[in-house]
Amino acid sequence: KNKEWGHYTNEDHSEYTVKFKGGCVATLTISNLAMSPRPRWRILGEQGAIEAGDGKWLVKSVVNGRQMTAEVPFAESNWDAYYKNVYRHLQGRAKLVITPESGARVIGVLGPKLDYVVRTRIHDARKAEIWIRDQYHNPHETWHSIDEVLDWFDESGIDYLNCVPPILDTDGETAPSYITATDPGDRYQRLVTQVSWLGTIAREGALFDMFGRKRSA
Repeated sequence: KNKEWGHYTNEDHSEYTVKFKGGCVATLTISNLAMSPRPRWRILGEQGAIEAGDGKWLVKSVVNGRQMTAEVPFAESNWDAYYKNVYRHLQGRAKLVITPESGARVIGVLGPKLDYVVRTRIHDARKAEIWIRDQYHNPHETWHSIDEVLDWFDESGIDYLNCVPPILDTDGETAPSYITATDPGDRYQRLVTQVSWLGTIAREGALFDMFGRKRSA
């Protein structure tokens, strides 16, 4: 990390080298340290090379013993479309074009350290593995409130026992165990509890557990 760039939160420099079964070697370098950058893409092969230029590919190859150079324009693309797709997906109006499952393949090749949370916050190998599996291999997540779960409990004939983290200003904060019956508080207490989680457990997905017991028939 370059200490002179305190305002910059992304990683400054990282390198990955992957060797494939056929003998091909790929090196990925992501760096923001050099004031004189390299071409964004550079592919070297036994019969030539391809390099990204200004809006075009520079293709160099050997044909009949002579070095040949050609220019191929970039295909049209729209970077903003990716973010528009994510926005529409969050609204339930579109499927993701770039899915978490495809991200899992990248993580599998480059390793879990590619993930920002694993790289900066998680120091336990087992916890890092669980995080990667949760984020990339089993990525389906939905958001629910305490009141929604309480409604599910009631519809299913389940009595509320406790919540972890506990609901603020209720006896759940001092209960001796998770399965001790406690008061779920009122809607205001539950709302304040969930708002408080934004500053505590939100960094790991704001996950909470609620415990209940099936009512007797």
